[in-house]
Amino acid sequence: MHNVRNLAKINKVVIPNYKRDRAVKTIFLCKYISSQDLRIEITQSLNIVERVNGIMGFIFYGKLGEISSNNTTEQELSIVCLHLLQVCMVYINTLLIQEVLADQILFDKLTKEDKRSITPLIHSHINPYGLFPLDLNQRLIISNDNIKTKTSYQHKAV
Repeated sequence: MHNVRNLAKINKVVIPNYKRDRAVKTIFLCKYISSQDLRIEITQSLNIVERVNGIMGFIFYGKLGEISSNNTTEQELSIVCLHLLQVCMVYINTLLIQEVLADQILFDKLTKEDKRSITPLIHSHINPYGLFPLDLNQRLIISNDNIKTKTSYQHKAV
């Protein structure tokens, strides 16, 4: 409050704005305490934000969830790539969830709380290191038709 009083000497608008802001905060707190629906809505919103931050840390696992560059262009590129990966992951998760919920028997078993907790912001089924299944009993299908470039031997023959 000491800084506010000093500012008030310079600008007479500061004290009324400060008092108005305190009144707005008090009104909000009264609404928050009295309304269970508002508390649920705010908690759900905070959970979504925390989930998004957790996913960003998961995607940026190699850098411990931090952007290590001081170059603003590299930072912007990192964030854009991060958001692109996150959107792709949410899209694929949404398709998977829709496929599961298309089964009417499973859908009917869900309670109201279960339906409310469904979210595409999940990543426990994703391996961040990649998954390369190999079947050593089967040969890889590699044909020359799939190779688009010509070798130096083919250039000489033509």
